[in-house]
Amino acid sequence: MKLTEMSAEELAAFKAEVQKEYDDFKAQGLSLNMARGKPSAEQLDLTEGLLTAVKSNEDCFAEDGTDCRNYGGLDGLPEAKALFAPMLGVTPDELIICGNSSLNIMYDTIAKFMLFGTGDGEKPWKDTKVKWLCPVPGYDRHFLITEKMGFELVNIPMDKNGPDMDMVEKLVAEDDTIKGIWCVPMYANPTGTTYSDEVVKRLAAMKTKAKDFKIFWDNAYCIHHLSDTPDTLLNILDECEKAGNPDRVYMLASTSKVTFPGAGVAMIASSEKNIKYLKSMMTVQTIGYDKINQLRHVKFFGTYENLMEHMKKHRAIIKPKFKIVLDTLEKEIAPLGIGSWEKPNGGYFMNQFAEFNRYTNSPVANYHGEIYNLPFNMNTFNKMWGVVTPAEAKARIEQQKAEAGITDPQNLEEQAISLVGTDIYEKLIKGYTGKQWGRPCTELPAFIIKRLPVRFTYDDNYFNALYQGIPNGGYTAMVEKMLEGTEVRLNVDYLADREALNALADKVVYTGPVDAYFGYRLGALQYRSVRFETEVLDTDNYQGNAVVNYTDAETPYTRIIEHKHFEFGTQPKTVVSREYSAEWMQQIH
Repeated sequence: MKLTEMSAEELAAFKAEVQKEYDDFKAQGLSLNMARGKPSAEQLDLTEGLLTAVKSNEDCFAEDGTDCRNYGGLDGLPEAKALFAPMLGVTPDELIICGNSSLNIMYDTIAKFMLFGTGDGEKPWKDTKVKWLCPVPGYDRHFLITEKMGFELVNIPMDKNGPDMDMVEKLVAEDDTIKGIWCVPMYANPTGTTYSDEVVKRLAAMKTKAKDFKIFWDNAYCIHHLSDTPDTLLNILDECEKAGNPDRVYMLASTSKVTFPGAGVAMIASSEKNIKYLKSMMTVQTIGYDKINQLRHVKFFGTYENLMEHMKKHRAIIKPKFKIVLDTLEKEIAPLGIGSWEKPNGGYFMNQFAEFNRYTNSPVANYHGEIYNLPFNMNTFNKMWGVVTPAEAKARIEQQKAEAGITDPQNLEEQAISLVGTDIYEKLIKGYTGKQWGRPCTELPAFIIKRLPVRFTYDDNYFNALYQGIPNGGYTAMVEKMLEGTEVRLNVDYLADREALNALADKVVYTGPVDAYFGYRLGALQYRSVRFETEVLDTDNYQGNAVVNYTDAETPYTRIIEHKHFEFGTQPKTVVSREYSAEWMQQIH
């Protein structure tokens, strides 16, 4: 039974039951290491042979006779490059074998670009403002690198196909300060997402205003499959070449979760031009990385095929653990309706979010008992005028605009008539807006109404967002989960103790009145407030929709919210809230 369907008594009994289970677990004194992505001792034991792969002086010579105990070999042993190149789908000439940490390579490479530029003829990044795209949810250590460099981080929403490419393409096309993007393209941390072919192609081909824009392609889990039908990922280096942007991407991987974390090998791959540029700077930085460790890996695995067989041993250990977690979530959490989770096909991570329903905001307007669809669309125009086609609707609007003599709208009333005609303005805008703002529309600026959607389609979806919904159980439960383990202080007056509160964090976000923040030095701003009157009604369905706007001037409230419709509730009673707009008074803040 879902928690949202339980009575108060049932919820109390449920809480008592699970509290007892929780207390029983605590009483066992268990010590569980919950460090993310950390291989178990059983997994580490799989690589024991690596410790004895090089046992004597005679074992320290590479295939070409290089003495791995000595200096040299800037970009890695040839046999190590040949072994690991297939991991990233590149040639040995497009690869550099480094130390044990791909994170270190990322930090080091971005630091080089900060100091010396990317080799594309543009100025070093230290000499310009830099923004960086961060798909979220994502890997916090990536974000920390660019944050520590002083970059402005720009969040990009993730979906099941990868980052929101419409948003990415728009941003990079318009802003030359956006220099790069973080990507974990396969079994991404923390969602398990693998980028779709379309996303990879669009990343490779998109037009960027910055000539030195770079993709950091951290393919950390490229061989960490959990099934016989693993996800597939397009080779972005190949796609960049096809799109005419061969130098756009840097690909990274390591054996940290393959052999020994802290004693594996890490690698970076890119176009031969980029590799040549990196090597030119590495000559100042190092004479070469740990060749004996590279040699150990070569001797232990021998071939790439053997490496993949080794990964099947990891899979045999990890997959049952994933199954236990998934089975438990399905058994214990799914029936309660309080969470959702991904079922990744590989990697080390499983993500739990608030579960969202399919609610779509489609408000309606009530004008003296006449019901109209919002936002303004062909359903609205058909009800108002009886028109059927977009051409007819546009013609009626143009006719009413001409009759009103409006050519250059100077206020909200004139702008509204220009957008949707006099009839819709009089019935659906004038009274409602006057109540909201406490001012006649002739005294309000024109730009206020421009944000409202006007569609010449039969689409009553208020928003254009691809994904919409309400978290099951409401936002309170979701926010509580987000804040779990975080100190929360209530009834705190920031302005009364700002010095002490500022000292608590590197960055503080103030969300109070902006005029109060500056001590009313320029006077007090005008605000509007909303008062809610909420009641429980003895009916299972009061108005048939979550949001009904009352657009006439005589009805004192602006709208009624019937909360159960946000979650498609089936309770025998219903809760409604009437909203009254009012002037903001300082004592009621």
